[in-house]
Amino acid sequence: MEEIERAMALDPTAKLVKKAVDTAHILPGQWTPVGRLDELPDGRPTRRTLGDAPVFVLRRGRQVDVLYDLCSHLSGPLSEGELSGGGDAMCISCPWHGSTFRLRDGQVQRGPTTYRQPVLQVRVDPDGSVQARLREDN
Repeated sequence: MEEIERAMALDPTAKLVKKAVDTAHILPGQWTPVGRLDELPDGRPTRRTLGDAPVFVLRRGRQVDVLYDLCSHLSGPLSEGELSGGGDAMCISCPWHGSTFRLRDGQVQRGPTTYRQPVLQVRVDPDGSVQARLREDN
């Protein structure tokens, strides 16, 4: 962490690197309740909180996508953004500057950001409870 602080003193753009490191520390590494499937609106983004982390949640039937809600560009609320595409190509666009991310893996589809969006691994239990945790590849 000291290396990041030194880099920030020399180069203000290093704040983006610090933000990405900080994000990984606040997203839960263990399975954490998101809510019940029937509580999540179907086909409409919503914002939830997992511990201290705001997350974007989209339910599509029994499939649920969960991403860190603050855009990797300038922290705009993705849960207030616009959906596009469908299936595995479904994306969310940040309402502030238009950065667009693929839901399944957080990959950037359109800038201005160049940083992928953290995506959480999700499981839906047979009783309808939804849980999420940070994916190992974030």
